[in-house]
Amino acid sequence: MDGVATDGSAEGGAGPSTAARAGGSIGALGERAGGAAIVARGPLLLPVADPCAHHFPDSARAPHGDVQVEVRVGPDGRPRGSRILLERPRAEGFGAAAHACSRRLRFAPARTTTGLAVESVARLQLSFDRS
Repeated sequence: MDGVATDGSAEGGAGPSTAARAGGSIGALGERAGGAAIVARGPLLLPVADPCAHHFPDSARAPHGDVQVEVRVGPDGRPRGSRILLERPRAEGFGAAAHACSRRLRFAPARTTTGLAVESVARLQLSFDRS
């Protein structure tokens, strides 16, 4: 069974831990904010019911895949785009599954020291297991 667990920190401060269940597992690798704003808190992954459920690639030969993905998070906490940093094994569809899953995630946005929500980037580790 797959799960979601995060433990992230942001430049300028540490973020709290969050845990939820989903079809893929997600672990924060670190977050940073775009632009010159001083960020007091990075984006925090919010628990969402099964954001990666049903995203295991049909064409995958491997029973398990891991993907590191960078997600651009808007000031509204919604993903604005994603970029694959690492995919193992390669060329089995796990990168595409990570893109699809990341679009379903929701975040508490990064905030400046004055409380303004800003665009930021979260790096996540997604793991997919054949059920």
